[in-house]
Amino acid sequence: MTILVDMRHSLVELFQSAEVNSFASSARAMGALSDDQLFILFEQQRKTAPCRGLYKHYFVGHNGKTTSSNATNRREEHLAIAVWQAYRQTGFALPDGTRLFPVEYQLPLKSHRNPANAGIGKADLLCVQSEGEPWIAEMKTHPKQGERVEPPLKALLEALAYCAILDADMNNLSRESDDKERVLLRTVSALRPNLLILAPSGYWDLCELAEKRHRWREEIQVLRQRIERVFKIKVRFVRMDNCKWGITECGMPNLIEHPLFNWAIPNA
Repeated sequence: MTILVDMRHSLVELFQSAEVNSFASSARAMGALSDDQLFILFEQQRKTAPCRGLYKHYFVGHNGKTTSSNATNRREEHLAIAVWQAYRQTGFALPDGTRLFPVEYQLPLKSHRNPANAGIGKADLLCVQSEGEPWIAEMKTHPKQGERVEPPLKALLEALAYCAILDADMNNLSRESDDKERVLLRTVSALRPNLLILAPSGYWDLCELAEKRHRWREEIQVLRQRIERVFKIKVRFVRMDNCKWGITECGMPNLIEHPLFNWAIPNA
């Protein structure tokens, strides 16, 4: 099975492809990605990155409010804001003790002058460790009734695409975080970001049902290890147990209960 992508957009095209967006084909899609192909796609995406920091700010002054009310198609955005609200000062701990501090949600990646903007969205959540090591968190939630659940492979490749895009411009992002440390509460080091796939237990439970039929888990373990080896970054899959959130009358998503952070997929 060979996955063909438009090299102008490389990883963005890949995570949007039909093969990646179906549990039925995701295991084959993962097996088709060689280390060399991953490296080529990453470098191509890096070369065509918009480099937003040359034209606009990354940190646009978010205040924790949303204008989308309870819209179900914005649940991932709402959850990202709720996590940012709850943990931007104290951080949250992964099961291995790594503490992450959310710095910004819905981090914009597009510039206004570059055709590489096509198909690029926003990073759900940008976090840092206490010393500034950056993490891109891609959020997932359970789908609306009647919709298919998106495979973890899509979230992983989307996070990797945004990693490549930011990797090309981390110096500008880091300098901006230094200038805005008082507002952001943290600074971001100019390092290649690590990847975090973060979702409530309801999402992962649906993925487990798909595992019984499509056997995707072993392949994504192998792919995660290869990504870590090729790009010298960490990749973590985390579930939030007992995760509940809502939106206040003034439009602020917030956690109703603080979740328990556990591994969704073991690191070994």
